[in-house]
Formats: sequence, structure tokens, C-alpha cells
Amino acid sequence: MKKSKAYLSKILVITFIISLFTFSSGTANALISPGITVPSFSQLKENAKFPDPFKMMDGTRMTSKDQWEKRREEVKALAQTFEYGVIPGKPQSVKGSVSGNTITVTVTDNGKTVSFTAKVTYPTTGTAPYPAMIGCGANTLNQQEILKLGVACIELDTESIGSQTNNVRGKGKFFDLYGSNHSCGSIGAWIWGTSRLIDALETTPAAKIDPKHLGVTGGSRNGKGALGIGAFEERIALTIPQESGCGGAGNYRFAEAVGSSVQRIQSLVGEQAWFSKALDQFSYAVNKLPYDHHQILALCAPRGLLLIENPDYTWLHNEGAWANGKVTEMIYDALGISDRFGYSSVGNHMHCSLPASQYGDVNAFIKKFLLEDKSASTDFFKSDKNYTLDKAKWIDWTVPTLTGTLPSSNPSSNPSTEPSSVNTPTPTIPAGPKSAFAKLEAENYDSVESSTLKKIDTPTGGGGIGYIENGNYVVYNNVDFGTGATSFKASVAASGTSSIQLRLNSPSGTLLGTLDVASTGDWDGYQEQTCDISKVTGKNDLYLIFSAAVNVDWFTFEGGSVNSPSPTNPVSSANPTNPSGTKTADLNNDGIINMADVILLATTFNSVAGDGKYIGSYDLNSDGAINMTDVITLATQFNKPPVIINTPASEKPTNTPTATPSDTLSRPWDWAGIVGTGQSLSVGASANPVKTTAQPYNNLKLSLGSLKVPPYDPNNSQLKMVPLVEPIRNFASGYPAPYPGNIYGETPHTAMGNQITSMVKSTGGTDYITAHTVVGESGQGYAQIKKGATDTGSTGRAFAASMFEVQAINRLAKASGKTYGVGAITLVHGETDNGSATYGNDIRQLWSDYNKDIKAVTGQTQSIPMLVVQQHSYPQTAGSTAVGTNIQWKVGVDYPEDIICIGPNYQRYYGGDHVHSNADGYRLMGEKFGQVYFEKVVMGRDWKPLQPTGATKSGNVITVNFHVPVAPLTWDTTMQAPNQSVNEWKNGKGFEVTANGSKITISSIEISGSSVKITCSGTLPASGVKVAYAYTAQSTNRTNGTCRWGLLRDSDPFKGSVTGTAQPNYCVAFEMSVQ
Repeated sequence: MKKSKAYLSKILVITFIISLFTFSSGTANALISPGITVPSFSQLKENAKFPDPFKMMDGTRMTSKDQWEKRREEVKALAQTFEYGVIPGKPQSVKGSVSGNTITVTVTDNGKTVSFTAKVTYPTTGTAPYPAMIGCGANTLNQQEILKLGVACIELDTESIGSQTNNVRGKGKFFDLYGSNHSCGSIGAWIWGTSRLIDALETTPAAKIDPKHLGVTGGSRNGKGALGIGAFEERIALTIPQESGCGGAGNYRFAEAVGSSVQRIQSLVGEQAWFSKALDQFSYAVNKLPYDHHQILALCAPRGLLLIENPDYTWLHNEGAWANGKVTEMIYDALGISDRFGYSSVGNHMHCSLPASQYGDVNAFIKKFLLEDKSASTDFFKSDKNYTLDKAKWIDWTVPTLTGTLPSSNPSSNPSTEPSSVNTPTPTIPAGPKSAFAKLEAENYDSVESSTLKKIDTPTGGGGIGYIENGNYVVYNNVDFGTGATSFKASVAASGTSSIQLRLNSPSGTLLGTLDVASTGDWDGYQEQTCDISKVTGKNDLYLIFSAAVNVDWFTFEGGSVNSPSPTNPVSSANPTNPSGTKTADLNNDGIINMADVILLATTFNSVAGDGKYIGSYDLNSDGAINMTDVITLATQFNKPPVIINTPASEKPTNTPTATPSDTLSRPWDWAGIVGTGQSLSVGASANPVKTTAQPYNNLKLSLGSLKVPPYDPNNSQLKMVPLVEPIRNFASGYPAPYPGNIYGETPHTAMGNQITSMVKSTGGTDYITAHTVVGESGQGYAQIKKGATDTGSTGRAFAASMFEVQAINRLAKASGKTYGVGAITLVHGETDNGSATYGNDIRQLWSDYNKDIKAVTGQTQSIPMLVVQQHSYPQTAGSTAVGTNIQWKVGVDYPEDIICIGPNYQRYYGGDHVHSNADGYRLMGEKFGQVYFEKVVMGRDWKPLQPTGATKSGNVITVNFHVPVAPLTWDTTMQAPNQSVNEWKNGKGFEVTANGSKITISSIEISGSSVKITCSGTLPASGVKVAYAYTAQSTNRTNGTCRWGLLRDSDPFKGSVTGTAQPNYCVAFEMSVQ
């Protein structure tokens, strides 16, 4: 059958549109090379050994070095499919701008635009443009040493690009652009973000950075990210992952053979959203993974790679990184580039705190690969642990002798191999009128008069404008006021008052009215504010003129409507308010339906009402989705003048509600469980009568009614949920006192739950309900609160009681039509185990047992963090040291993804026994628990206490560096000075110095930025020097306190919602060696 030319034209148009939509999907241009076919999971074969890095996917083995590039592309395809997610290639547009030391990267793709930032610290030596080390999240190497070399340090805000917390998977600028269900985990997003940063650096000379000499580094989780970046981004000349563990320098198979004491795939996929969900399927099938991380390390070849390791942290499995390093060394040797790989492992220092003994190793690699100093010595493999690799067990292949040469590895002569984006010509599209009655995004202005105004992010997930000063104005051209507008409404935020004048057609044109902006409290506290205006009709340019600082998210007008379009006078609007439901396929309003309209439709293809990408006027059949039906509708009118497309009002889509600030909060369940265990301070010892007897929100606890437990029956009909108030249950009648008669007074739990809800509501969220389980046993150590403890009738019920309540609450939630999962475990403990050398392992095991057993009940995938507070009362003998207290801090350093030390307890109120708190002290503790829970669990942000990161000495001065949650550091002036009976330390404000067991006199002490400098009375010995803080028991207790305390704190303005008391972060009690 012969087809008409018109019919064939329509088919060609549809075909062309489909090709455009394919290219705009964000994956056609991905970093998987064409021609590589990746097998499915079911097709993968078991292999318990290190996979052969020289074996191609077709079964042949490499014989020449020039085959390495093809082998790399195969491994990259496998790694994206099964671990990182498919990383999009270069987008439609990348732009960079510089303000001070901040680089802003703006990316446009798929019709959307996002921005993120990087901070630069420039060296005081060298010449611009500077080589640079990019810190993935942060630079944990010695930044001052790097700057001395004339190398800049860039801190990339990776968390804003892709959030790494499982509770908020799919959040961040990357996912704003490519969708929350994109296959990438956060590391895949970071790889993409680093590539975009480099794109921007290549076209932004004002940044003063040499894009041909870049390195990347990161520590711990960020070390995993640094490795991924270096593996996939070939413009990175040097990669230095630091103490990165499994998913980084470690080997999956090697870790699986060790088991649960080290990080492995099973724990990775439950801890954070680092990797694609595709990795989950290997949790119990590690040997099916068609590659392993010796091959990910080798993706950096032929570029520079240095592994920085630390044998002191079991969880990160130093032996696995060592073994992987040995195999990677074989690969680099086979390629003839042994001097481009190095390994350096040194212990006796904090996690990711680079000791001075490794400075030279790092500097050598930076000199060679960023400064092109060919004399730098980089061919080394150093380890202070002597392991042995059992090759018979792990390797069933031989290293081939490869012929030929590798391609150049110098980024200056090896431009990015990312596929270039499709270059589709963009037609000139006349700007149609904007409906005044639509919600107009403030950042979509046509022109601006300001040197400071910027486009900003807003809590709704969209954009806005800020950094506004007096006299600034923005212009919105061709605003259609239709039949007449009589009022103006805007979503604004300001910490003070200001005003916005509305004028027509010029800065001094007709004044419609003035919005007097009232303070909203802070810069993220957006509120809708309105004002009346003089009636205005027709199309005008709108000027918003500002008198002072204000943030504006969006605005709109009310009181009228836009006239319906007609065939001879079509009206185009990005978000039309059109009572008749009439539309035309002339999307750009130029009087003809042509390729300009095709391309506009392509930019919104596969969007639905409520998406940021969706534009109502492009939804030609008004079914709430822009899809092939709209393509065909447009094709039928191609190359013709527009005609009205009539849609019955009943077929119009229902608008999806606009996102609210609460969308940024993680609320995976209706009821978030909190399990509290420990000993006497966890159950309110010495805090009777209680104070928190009313529940202002909807927080809950389990009521047993008259049920006697044990035996434990979570299905008993007497169980019910009741408001969370103190006391949690009836008071204990003696000692010891197991669950359920384990409560002695005011616990931290009601204050904690109320603090969490208050913080959620203060950020614009709705309700947040916590359900609390309190099972601690006064006076009992780990042996009595652990899983499997023997129930003696008076002790040993804590863990079993926890699981009973979790099962019961889970059942009651389902019966109420609610969801339930456990958000955190609190551990208030340690007095009994104060001298236990295994206490750190015990805490870790308790975390592991709770996570395994609770997940089996609730079905949740989210990892459950354990929040630990330090104890300071035991041992009590003057001069005794708090070994267990030090462990309570270090376990959070050793396992930062799972266990968080919320800080010390010495600064709070204690009762007359100087061991237990009073009711106010427990409420303060609960508020701090609540603050940390909010940051970690609700917002998905990392939280660390005020803690040391390392200590060095020079002459008689010790410098202790700190992680400071909220700068600046300062000294407390409300507590009495500690250690006044110890002459050597009475000037130390809680700091203590020893050398080989003997006290060293502290002459003076001072704060210097984020460090504390301790001047001692004489030159310190070369070795054996230690610094401690709030570590040794004093002969006299602090008034209303305990026998150990210090005065160092930060400037966190946090005030508890229950007590109204300021709670800055006080320094953890610690002891550490001085380098």
C-alpha cells in the first residue's frame, strides 16, 4: 500500500523525536563504551579467587600493553552495572563561576539545571594556575604540607551532590537532575560531580587551577569515593585513597573469608547508600562478582595511585588492603609502570589522621604526578605489618609478559575519554508571555541589576534568589496579567524586615504596590506573604525592586485570569492557568508547528504532573503525562499553523501538591523506634521524682498493662501504645532490678523524643513520632546486657526484652495501619566495664547483634546506628585512668558508619553520689541524644563530637588538632578548674601530659584555631609522650559533677527544647600518643 508524503513526513517526525528523547535520557551518553555486553546476574559464574585482571571478556588473555585500554573499559562496564551505577556522560552544558575561594559549578541536562560548589585553599608559593588535590568531601591528608609544595587544595561538597545515607538514598543535585531512582549510588554521583567540576575548571581561568594536573583524595568513606573518582575520571593524574576499607582499597572476597569482624558487602549495602542497589545481590554471593577491587584499583593505571593505610582498625581490614595492593602491584609491574603505584601503611595514630612519617610518601607522589618532578621516588611498598599472601589459595593465574607500550598517561596530552554529548542545533525560540497567575520561580528572571544576587537552593528542593542588597532589582519580561490582577503573593525568608516594590516596564515605572516583608526568623524559614496591588491588565515587564536582604522562592498574582488562546493569537505559558483547557502544538508561539516545537517537547518527554520537568502547556492531551500520545498529536500538525486542541475539563490532570520543606527529611516509618540499653544512668538512677510527666507531641512507649513478663508474648492483647512520659514504667523495688521493673527515675528518653520532634517541626516538617524501649539494668556490665545473656531472675534480660518490645510494637503498628522501624540504639553504660580491654569489641558486637535481630523483625534495610555517651565516674580512685571511657570514644572513630559517640557527660548535673545524674542531667543528656539523632538519622548528615584528630610535638610544645562541630573553640567559664591538686596539670584546663608514664608539667595552654597548643616546662623526649584530657580521676569531685572533667568546648548554639538550656559540644575524654 502506497503511503502519502504527509504520512511519511509524520513518521519521520516521530522517528526523529524518539531519537531526541533517547539522547536526552541521561544514559545514552553514559560511561559504558559501546559494544560491551555485560552478563546478567544469573549468567555469572562462581569464582572464589582474585579474578584474572588480564583476562578479557571474550576469554582471551592480554598479550600486549595496548590492550589495557580495552580491558579497562570492560571492567568499567562491569563495575557500573553491578556496583557504582551507570554514570551519565558529559551533559548539555557545564559552566563555572568564581567568587572569592568558592567555585560554583552549574550543570544543565534534560531540561533541568543544578548547581554545587567547591572551596579552594590556594598556596602562598608557586605560580597560578596551580596544580590541585581535590578532597572528596574533605582533604584528610596534611593540607599544610600540600600547600607548601605550591599545590592548591579543593574541597568538593560531595554530600550535596549525592547523599550517602541509606535513609535519604536518591537525594542530592545529581538525583535532582537524573531522578531519585537513578541506578547510581552516592559514589557514582560523586564521580559524575567531580567530572563536572573538572569541566568547569577547563573553561574557568578565574579559578586559577591547572586542570591538567589534578589529584583526588579522601579518607574512610570518602576514600571509597576518591578511588571511584580516580578509577573512572581519566583527567585525574593522581589518586590517593586513605584508609578506605571494603568498597575502597579492600577486596570483597578477602573480606568475606574473614567474616563479620570486618567491613564486607553485607555491611556495606546496609550501612550507607554509597553503591548501586545492584550490589545488594552479591551480599551472599560474593564469589559471583565478575571482578574485584584489585581491578578497580588498576583502573587508575597508567596514572598514579598511592594507597595510604593504617593497621590499627580491624573493621577496615588492613590485611585485605595489603593483599589487594600486592595484586595491584603485579598489574602495574606487568604494564611496565611500577613507579606509578605505591603503598604506605603506618599504625599508632587516629583513623585518617596522617602521621608525619607518611608525609614524605604523599609528597613524593604529588611531586611526580602534579609537579612533574621525575626525580621523586615513588616505587615503594611499605607496611609495618608483615602479612603473607597465600597465592595458591587466592590466585590461579599468572602475570603475562606484555609487549608494546602504553598510551600516554599524562592528562595534559590525554583529554577526557568521556563520550561527547549529542550536538542538536537549538532553534531561536521567541519568549512567550508568562502567566501572572502561575507560580513564577524567582530564579527564572530575564535580567538582573546586582553585583551580589545569586540563585540559591531552597528547602522545597527547587531554586530561588538571595544575597540581595538595597537597590537590587530583577526583571521578568512579558508577564501577562490577563483580565486583571489585584494582589501579589510571594514565598520569602528573611532574618529581618525588608520590602519589595512591584513596578511595570522600568525601575521607575508605575508602582503596583509594595510587599512589606516581615522577618521569618531565619534564611530557610520560608513563609507566604501577600499585599494588595493596583489593578493591572495586559502584558508588561515586571520589576521587583528590593530595599534589603531577602530570599525569594517564588511569587504569583491573584484576582484575575489569562485570556484563552485562539488560532490567530495563541498564548504560550510555561505553566498556564487556562479555564477552558485549550492548547495548541505551537509550543513556542511562533505561528508554525516545526522543529523548534519538536525540540521543546523532547526536553519534557516522559515527565508527569508534579515533576519539575513537566510543563502543562506541552501536555497536549492534558492526561498528566508528556509521552508518545503528545508526540503523535504534534506530528499530525507538523509544518502547519496551530489549531486549538480541545480537552474536556473532566480529563484535566490533578496537580500534584508542591513539595514542602519536610521532603528533605528522612521519615521512612510512621513510628521510629529507639532502643535504650545500658546500666544505671540509662534507667534514671537517683532521679526520682521525675519531671517530664506530659507528652506535648505524639511520641510513644509500650504499656504492658497487667501482663507479667517474662515469659515474653508480643501478641498479648494487654499490650498497647501509650504517650511517652516519665516514668517509663513503675519504679524498681530493689537492686538489682531487671526488665520490666528496671526503672529508677527520669530517663533520657522522653526528653530525647520530644527534642527530635521539636527539631523536625522547626525545619518545616510535620510530625515525627518516636517509640521508645528502655531495657537497661542498673549496675550490670556487657555480660548481662548482651545477646544470649543468662536470665538469672534479677539480671540478664535487657537484650531479650528489647526484642520482645520490638516485636510487640511492630505488631501494634501494623494493626494501626502504621509502619515501624528502629532508628537508633542508645548505650548509656561503661562503669562496670571501665577496665575491660575487650570493651570496644563488645560494643561493636552489641551493635551487630541488635542490627541483625531487629532487621529480621521489622524488615527494614536501614542500618541502625548506636549512639554512645561517655561515663566519667569509674574507676573512682584518685590517679586512676578511664580506659573504658577512652574506648567509648574510640569505638566511634573505629566504626564511624555504625557507632557515634555523642560526647562526654561530665559537664551535666550530677547528684550527691557524683556518679548518677539528677532529673535535669538526664533531660540534658536526652536533648543531646535527640540533637545527634536528628542530624544523623533524620537529616542523613554525618555527626562527630568535639574530638582530637591527632597530636604532634615540637620542642616543648604539643599541638592537638580537633574536629570542631561548630567553631570557634573556647574555654568553659562556669565550671571550676580541674586538676588543682595535681601540680603538673593544674594549668592544663583538663589536659594531661605524660612521658613514659611520668607526669609532665604544663606551663601554659592556648587555643589556636581548631587546635590546642600545650607548652610544657621542658623539652619533651623523642618517644613515649602521651596527651590526655578528662582522663585521670581527681581527688576532689567537681561541684554537682564527677571526678573527671575539662573545660574545652565549641560554640554550638544548640538549646534543648525541653530544658531551654544551651548545650555546646564539650570535648570527649581521651588519651592518645603524640607523634
